Amino acid sequence: MGIVTVEKMIEKTYKYIIPKPNEFFQLHREEFLKTTFPNWSSTSDVKWAKLVLCLVAIVIAFACFILCLVPINYTEDIVRGTVTVNAGSYRYYQFTVPSHAINIWVEVFVLSVSGSGGNDIMVYIMDSTNFVNWQNGRGASVIYSSGQGTRDFIGGTLPPGGTYYLVIDNSFSITSQKNVILQATLSYEQTRL
Repeated sequence: MGIVTVEKMIEKTYKYIIPKPNEFFQLHREEFLKTTFPNWSSTSDVKWAKLVLCLVAIVIAFACFILCLVPINYTEDIVRGTVTVNAGSYRYYQFTVPSHAINIWVEVFVLSVSGSGGNDIMVYIMDSTNFVNWQNGRGASVIYSSGQGTRDFIGGTLPPGGTYYLVIDNSFSITSQKNVILQATLSYEQTRL
């Protein structure tokens, strides 16, 4: 019984001393409103507030515009790992460069070539027209060529808005299948607009 009496006594004592949040707000409403909301007593204050809000809106719009101009970097694998190319044959990988891309860079690292024979391979990068010509045995131009070798690197820029082919060529070898370990990547930038 003693504990219940003490709790009731504390409750009665502090009930009138500590107001509930709503009661506190009602008691100090005038002071709260004065400190929270500005007193727009004159039209010049309203004009200044509108001017400041307009300037803030302009700064935010300008910042958004600048962010839209900053390009986003993209990197994608064309092929990565071991590729087996039969004797007298080739393997190809198609990739596309977006039409609005900038700072386009393609790179191919031939890390090793193994198989019987000379352990060599040829790597080309061609656009779609020249790839079709090359497949059909007609004259074709390559954008990049590694030459015949066991380890090599080719890299360079490409124009935007095209379909390209990475060709791993073993057609010069009559009897030797090749296992080629390589990494080929395409990198470019695009703006958000």
